[in-house]
Amino acid sequence: MEKKIFEIICEISDKDLVEKYDMDLFENGILDSFAIVQLISLLEENFNIEIDPEDIVPEKFSTISEISRLVTDYEEKQ
Repeated sequence: MEKKIFEIICEISDKDLVEKYDMDLFENGILDSFAIVQLISLLEENFNIEIDPEDIVPEKFSTISEISRLVTDYEEKQ
């Protein structure tokens, strides 16, 4: 799952990314508020989930590992 999330982030980011799943995506300028909107849309589409607005907080999108945990939680709820 982390590999797929990495690929999605590469798709929406104009930065050259290193495949480090614990790298802070905000601090490194990979994600910003506009990219988050795209990321959420692509996550929902690729993983067939719907992310609640209350879960759209920076802490849950700070690293690929955190995003993976969030997606896994949603997949398990279904």
